[in-house]
Amino acid sequence: MKEPERITIESISQERNATVKRAIIERFGLGRYVLHLGAEVIHQDNFGTLYRSTKWGMEPMVLVKVKNSTPEPDGTYREYFLRVPPDTVTAKQAVAWSFGIEEDQYDPDEES
Repeated sequence: MKEPERITIESISQERNATVKRAIIERFGLGRYVLHLGAEVIHQDNFGTLYRSTKWGMEPMVLVKVKNSTPEPDGTYREYFLRVPPDTVTAKQAVAWSFGIEEDQYDPDEES
């Protein structure tokens, strides 16, 4: 889609081709899409906010919203949504999973 600002939830839901639909959602923004679908907050801690949406059409979609630890040039901190396994129950577990480790192994004080 050449005009991402014209993407709507309705246009995404009407797309039947799964590959095209994924591409459109990527342009729209995965986090934005899930929030528009009414995702619920299932956990929140100092590591991020964990959301679950069951309106995805398949298995539940679980995402963690995290804040970049490095500031942008203007001093703001960019937020990202990361998709995590559907059985994830805590934000820390989700962030740890994104690094390929278990929740009890994740210690951000040791990050470089």
